[in-house]
Amino acid sequence: MTHPQFLKKLIWAVDAFEETNEIQLHTIETLKLFANMIQTQVQPVYVLNPDQLDIPMELSQPFLDRYEISAKKSLEHILRKADINGLLPPKILIHQKTSLRGATQALLSYAMSVSASAIVVGSHGRSGLERFFLGSFSESLTLQSKLPVLIVGTKTKTQNEIKEILFPTDFAENSFEVFLKVVKLATELNAKIFLLHIIPNPIEPVVQSGIYLLGGGWVPVAAYKEKEEEKQRKIAEQWMSWAIEHQASVELIMDLDSKKVSDTILEYAKKMSGVIIAMAAQSGQVASTLLGSISRQVTRNAPCPILLMRIDD
Repeated sequence: MTHPQFLKKLIWAVDAFEETNEIQLHTIETLKLFANMIQTQVQPVYVLNPDQLDIPMELSQPFLDRYEISAKKSLEHILRKADINGLLPPKILIHQKTSLRGATQALLSYAMSVSASAIVVGSHGRSGLERFFLGSFSESLTLQSKLPVLIVGTKTKTQNEIKEILFPTDFAENSFEVFLKVVKLATELNAKIFLLHIIPNPIEPVVQSGIYLLGGGWVPVAAYKEKEEEKQRKIAEQWMSWAIEHQASVELIMDLDSKKVSDTILEYAKKMSGVIIAMAAQSGQVASTLLGSISRQVTRNAPCPILLMRIDD
């Protein structure tokens, strides 16, 4: 290849002491898929810290030493069963501070130091009070990471190949940078991109009245949607032309009847086979809000892996 491979090296955030479960198995299958299709390298990394093991800080070091030995043995057992091509020796990071943010930052710092392309993590999709008290490693990782994060969730199904990439987008200018990465990945996987743009219905009272406020004046809902569709199609054509010039196969899907964006994304994903969802994740002050709405809901319920790539404010 004349250009660097997009996903040349994956860091697998693995829990050495987690019992074998569906998420772990689906994460392994996803890693095997990428390793087989594009010969990417995979390095398992486990972050060991007192908080995770419920060890008091003043007693932590002797216990951490013992747990490190146990973690190595446990990882060896997991990796023997995984049988992933391009698997690198595992790495155990000792993190003394008892914070979720600190643990994820330790992982991210290591990933950057070894020039990783992305981080792969399983997500349990916790919600409500459980999520509030326990926190979410995958969510914390996504909020902090400058690297793409590939998330395998509770509803991810095993696939034999990746032949389609669903890319929901609002066509914001800063999202084009993410689209360039999606095009690169699509050409490496020989997969087709489905460019999904959703124009949700206005809120119910507006629908009932048949008018919508636009540019300081009220316009019919149908006229608003027609104008919005025309504007976004022009942008889509520019994006698609660029993709085709770079040997990518791409198709536009315009959805004009969505009531909830996250549900619509999931509906399209469920209709596809051999698919991954690629999404832009906002950083900065609005990151938590965005992850709390569309990205979080899609991640929690997606039937396939999700590749989140950060864009800056």
